[in-house]
Amino acid sequence: MAWFRSLGPPTMSDLGTRLHYHCRLTVKAADGDASSWGLAVREVRKWVGGSLRRLLDFDRPPSDLQRQWFFRGGDWKPPRKRRLVVRTRSAAGLDESAGDLPWALRYEHPCSEYPFRQWGVDVGLGPSSTAGACTLVVTLSHWVMPGYIGEEPDGPEPTAPGIVTQFIRSKRWDARAGSALLTDRPHVLEPGQGDQLRDMLIDTDRACPIIYASMSAGSDKNALDCRALARKLAGAAVVCCATSPELDEELGWLLSSSHRCTGGMVRVYREQVDLKSDRDARRHRYFTAKRVAELTPGELSSQLVVGILRRYRRLSADQVGTVEDVALAGQSRRLAKLRETAKDSADSEYAKALEMQVSTVEQQLARRDVKIDELELKLEAAEDSYCEADDRAREGESDVRAAKAWAAEQTTRAEREAARASALDHLTKLPRTLRQVVDTLQKVHSGNIIFTDEALASADDSKFTDIAAAWDCLSSVATILPELCIERNLSGPQLVDAFEQGSGGFELALTETKATKKQSKLMALRQVSLDGDVFDITPHVKIGNRDPKLLRVHFDIDRKRKRIVVGHCGGHLTTAGSRRRR
Repeated sequence: MAWFRSLGPPTMSDLGTRLHYHCRLTVKAADGDASSWGLAVREVRKWVGGSLRRLLDFDRPPSDLQRQWFFRGGDWKPPRKRRLVVRTRSAAGLDESAGDLPWALRYEHPCSEYPFRQWGVDVGLGPSSTAGACTLVVTLSHWVMPGYIGEEPDGPEPTAPGIVTQFIRSKRWDARAGSALLTDRPHVLEPGQGDQLRDMLIDTDRACPIIYASMSAGSDKNALDCRALARKLAGAAVVCCATSPELDEELGWLLSSSHRCTGGMVRVYREQVDLKSDRDARRHRYFTAKRVAELTPGELSSQLVVGILRRYRRLSADQVGTVEDVALAGQSRRLAKLRETAKDSADSEYAKALEMQVSTVEQQLARRDVKIDELELKLEAAEDSYCEADDRAREGESDVRAAKAWAAEQTTRAEREAARASALDHLTKLPRTLRQVVDTLQKVHSGNIIFTDEALASADDSKFTDIAAAWDCLSSVATILPELCIERNLSGPQLVDAFEQGSGGFELALTETKATKKQSKLMALRQVSLDGDVFDITPHVKIGNRDPKLLRVHFDIDRKRKRIVVGHCGGHLTTAGSRRRR
């Protein structure tokens, strides 16, 4: 049997506790039931029961959770599970004359991945200004158990806990952060729907950030995995994503230039957006398209998730987040009653003195809250300044890398031009054989083309006699192909057409016949090795069909070194057709 203990001190350790997730939302029964708090407590109990069933390997949730203590307040622990506890507190449990709210739960359990780590979930339900609704505050934390000595594991990436997604996904509930409807799916924006984003941004009642991912020109998908991000940020943010670059032009009319997010950028818009203020735009952190391209989708998503979910926002006086908040609310009510009772009692002088002390403490607390608000504003300003400086530093680093790459490229080009000039200076007579053409062009275009030993041997064996055609063909391979394949990154029919036009009509084939490709021995002839890499030289340039007017130049692209690798330069490589003709 589990055991109960009423209204004892909390067990969650503040020392070394790390915030994992925090959100505040307003939940209301979709059918308009006025007793949303009771339904919400049952929803929380359903989630806790499911978690306990999995942790304890039960067939069903513990039946003890169905008792009245879960609503009014009490503790529950299973036998021989010292680190697993469920605790609830309610206003009604502390004071019979109080209403049902506030109510709170604390659920602690050991980590399934690291035995020495403990998880704690705080759920608070408080009154809401929305009729028939209540405020839900969820905080997820973890800490290492006292007495543990050793290397601490890295904290897991923050994600929305099951209790939040349960409220958001359920058709029985309407969950919002202020006026923003919360889901675990991205808000997809089609061309013509830019006004929807603008209206969401300027909505002063919105109480959560909006993440907007634009789409770069020429792209058919978003650089950010918006579906996965929306699931992780469920309850804490709204994720919006563009489906077309056409939205950039539309938002150019709807948003100020300093607030825009275009061309593949990703931006986090905080609450209270002022589109008329350039100063306000600095509050809304963004990732440039260049920075987005530098990060992997996982790295970008992780930075967004950590930045949003691990930021704790101080609760207002009427909001409840923990079982301690419920106890403080009960103490405040008891103090108010004592004040009323003491007005006409013989101890009125003592009561007045006590009330003055309480008033002094309350004033000190109020001044502390004001100071905290000031510090939070300074923290936001410092974060904004840091983000701006970080952006400038990253842009500077990117510019330096680009300048170095440009300088290296210019140096390489200069070296190639010098080698070409030197080769031409030493050219005393025109090539008279295919091998001489190959040797000459390899010196003249040393940075663009290289011939393997197999290619040189095939050139020696070739019976091709039209040396002028060989020069034109191999010159096109050395000069036109690098531009088309490496600089312009053309492929398929576009590459074939562009090469034939640029080379003056030389035919380019990118593949072999189906019969040849089915024979592994024949395809092995089209594999060559150079500098530790293997190249597929199936693509080839063709001249003629019979000796001595037949030439085949088989090649591949060495993208690492930005050059053409020629693996064969001579007669036909064996094909299925040539085998049959034998």
